[in-house]
Amino acid sequence: MEYADKKRFPHGIITAVVTPFKNTEIDYSALKLMLGRQIKAGVDGIVLLGTTGESPTVSAKERSRLIEFAKECIDKRTFFIVGCGGADTRTAQEQAKEAYQRGADGILCVTPYYNRPPQDGIVRHYLTVAEETELPLMMYNVPSRTGVSITCKTAEVLFSHENITALKEASSDIYDITEKLTAFSGFDIFCGNDELLLPFLSLGAVGCVSVISNALPCAYKTVYDKFLLSKTDEARDAFVRIRPLLKSLSQSTNPVGIKALLAYLELCSPDVRLPLVKGDDGELHGIIKAYSETGYVL
Repeated sequence: MEYADKKRFPHGIITAVVTPFKNTEIDYSALKLMLGRQIKAGVDGIVLLGTTGESPTVSAKERSRLIEFAKECIDKRTFFIVGCGGADTRTAQEQAKEAYQRGADGILCVTPYYNRPPQDGIVRHYLTVAEETELPLMMYNVPSRTGVSITCKTAEVLFSHENITALKEASSDIYDITEKLTAFSGFDIFCGNDELLLPFLSLGAVGCVSVISNALPCAYKTVYDKFLLSKTDEARDAFVRIRPLLKSLSQSTNPVGIKALLAYLELCSPDVRLPLVKGDDGELHGIIKAYSETGYVL
């Protein structure tokens, strides 16, 4: 099968939405508000139950309801992606199957974490999950959380599967990033670190699975849109305006920082589930200050 014939993810800004909690329970009213805001801003897609959605702390029963609820809220107005995966391939299979059955448009599947499989194990993991669904699958390489990295050679093998059509690359290794972006011309690689969006785009990435767009969807989308129009100076200026906020948010484990900002914007509570805890007053002050200095308002 030619890559052009594969099912594709939309290029652009895809928001990895938080899972809002109130006293540790899922706050569906807040989620509906935030999903509506993302759609109104014109984001190119939404990821539910990714890292930013605290997926490891969400039960199987909660997952089912969340997927159904988000699907109803989105109502085909943007591309709907569900995060799947974990340390166990069988669980990832089941989650991928459920996402397909409940109407997702695509799957974001994280590399197995904790048990640190070899590259052959990573290949077999993704191929096993990809066989469970007809949906397009985006691999998610995030070695800082998983302890392993998808190599360029492994990515090449996996891209040969008809359902594996994209890679979210969240490595901080610029040499590895450059190798993948230059090796897979024509394949869809998304930036997985907001602060690296412009370098990724300059090397051929097709968009970003973003955290900051939870709070600033229009502003962050402007960076991508201006770059796409070859207005690189305007893209850089828009990015530089946001960058101090990105740095401030990175001081705490995602999604602690973005939830603190969303709480300040009165979009949801700052609550996270254990083992994560809310940031201290100093972190919050830094985030609010950095946000205020962007000049953006809701």
